[in-house]
Amino acid sequence: MKVFYTVLILSILTGCALFKESAPMTVSNPLESAELLYSQGKYQEAIQVYRQILDDHPPTDAAAEAQFRIGYTLSYFQNPQPDYAKSIKEFQQVLNRFPKSKWAIEAKNWIAILSEMMNQRAENRRLQKDLQQLMMLDIESEKRRREIK
Repeated sequence: MKVFYTVLILSILTGCALFKESAPMTVSNPLESAELLYSQGKYQEAIQVYRQILDDHPPTDAAAEAQFRIGYTLSYFQNPQPDYAKSIKEFQQVLNRFPKSKWAIEAKNWIAILSEMMNQRAENRRLQKDLQQLMMLDIESEKRRREIK
């Protein structure tokens, strides 16, 4: 269990370091261009550039990184339109298309974290629904009890 938490913390720390904020700069390659858009909060535009990298450089390290960053951007907490299910699919593409890249382990960690989070949210919704039904039953029961008196 201690190893799991250590790996989780390291994953989070390295993931946070992936997208450092940058001052205005001259963009010399598409990954830098996408990173600049990301750091400016232009998440959908960054994703478009990452997808272009995938199209232009399919079997490269740059493509593996772009694929990973699409998943990361889709689940980023400041993204106003996060999509965790799509993020998991993008991370799965890292594993499928680039299984030996340095991004594969990170993708696997994010899949596990996001899957657990989505499962917890689904369980919370189910429990809220159950609670509402129980509250309605309690109200009906109380009405009947008062009618009997």
